[in-house]
Amino acid sequence: MVEDGLPRTVAVAWGIAESPQRGPKRELSHEGIVDAAIEIADAEGLDAVTMQRVASTFGFTTMALYRYIASKDELHRLMLDAAVQTEELAAIPDDDWRAGLRAWAELLVGCYRRHPWVLHLRVDADLLIMPNNMAFVDAGLRALRTLAVPGEERLAIIVTCAVLVRGFSGVSGDLEGAQMYSDATVAAIREVVTPARLPDLAPFVASGMYLGDVEAPDPGEFGPDLEFALTAFVDGLAARAAGKVPERVEEPPPSTPREAFERAERSWREAIAVRKATEQRVKEMYRRESELERAKNDAKELMKTAERIERRSSGGHG
Repeated sequence: MVEDGLPRTVAVAWGIAESPQRGPKRELSHEGIVDAAIEIADAEGLDAVTMQRVASTFGFTTMALYRYIASKDELHRLMLDAAVQTEELAAIPDDDWRAGLRAWAELLVGCYRRHPWVLHLRVDADLLIMPNNMAFVDAGLRALRTLAVPGEERLAIIVTCAVLVRGFSGVSGDLEGAQMYSDATVAAIREVVTPARLPDLAPFVASGMYLGDVEAPDPGEFGPDLEFALTAFVDGLAARAAGKVPERVEEPPPSTPREAFERAERSWREAIAVRKATEQRVKEMYRRESELERAKNDAKELMKTAERIERRSSGGHG
């Protein structure tokens, strides 16, 4: 179904689909239904999200829900778009493309970790023109303003980065619940994977790295594999842009009072997001400072104790 030139699901996501003329208008809304479905999926998994279950949270029949959401598939698409909504997009830096792209990727990873069921839903063309996904793309492009590559390549960079994050997040999620290999399995694999059969892989099997026997440090938000992939990706972009001047991104002047208002509102929201992000960083710095101060005081007490023991020991020998 198409409404005003848009697929119905997209129109609902943008808030321009007409509400039903019949049914519980006050108690139900497209946004409320999607929020309720996401809450169920976060708590119990995607399989628990049924039209009947969501309707029951409002105390209505399934038929009442169908007046707002046409199908379970439409609900899933709306959930997909709503799951990536975050005010923190406005705080992504645009003066350092490396920092900006990393911050963008961290936000996407955060969305997947808060809503892991997202990774089990199919992405289609409609999702690309829904509001929150387009806002994510817009923020990613803004993060790349200082990268000296053509505009069309910036869009490809965002797509590639999104695929990297989604792919690694999906694999990590699948493996988290998996059991470690038994000692017997590890021994059997090491016996059959010999340098003669698999010369390049055999050393990694023997060391335990391939079988997950070696615990690698987790470098923060991404985990070791995604951290490596993004670092290699960013290094490649830097080499590609070396010696070039970034294209200047200029916004044309607003053509209508409404557009002027929308820009002013966007700038205002960006300022709020930057302030909140800065306040959060300051809180983290204070917490880190307190931890370091406690560690310093503990080390100082240990030093004094060691010095007293040393003085007593020296005096006793004298």
